[in-house]
Amino acid sequence: MAPRRLGPGSDPDTLNGQGNVEYGANYRFEQPGDILLETSAEYRFDIVSFLEGAVFVDAGNVWIWKSQLNQPQGQFHWNRFYKEIAVGTGFGLRLDFSFLILRFDVGIKAYDPGKPAGQKFMLKNLSFNRPFGERQQTVLNVGIGYPF
Repeated sequence: MAPRRLGPGSDPDTLNGQGNVEYGANYRFEQPGDILLETSAEYRFDIVSFLEGAVFVDAGNVWIWKSQLNQPQGQFHWNRFYKEIAVGTGFGLRLDFSFLILRFDVGIKAYDPGKPAGQKFMLKNLSFNRPFGERQQTVLNVGIGYPF
């Protein structure tokens, strides 16, 4: 999932300007919130000398504390926040030169709480023929150093 593009809560991806929900990513605006929950688990393993592999799972979301008219599903509620936690997974390579670590990761959306009912589990839509296609489910990330 692209950075800072989730939430708040289970609000849909975007609105079309007339207040009608359109399910497609609109990345013109950041998705800020008052409450942030995030976690990550990563397993790294040696491949050869300076090359490591990694598999990971990330989860989290953001919420707003007080209700806002333009984001009705973005408010934090104790009785539903756990249903609004997005999950992503992926794999990657690490080039560990001891003084510099380069990361190349492929991240895949697994659960998107902003999608309509019946479309929240995203892994069933994964296409190996077009992994970076129009569904915006898979993303390539390049990083320097470890994120945590």
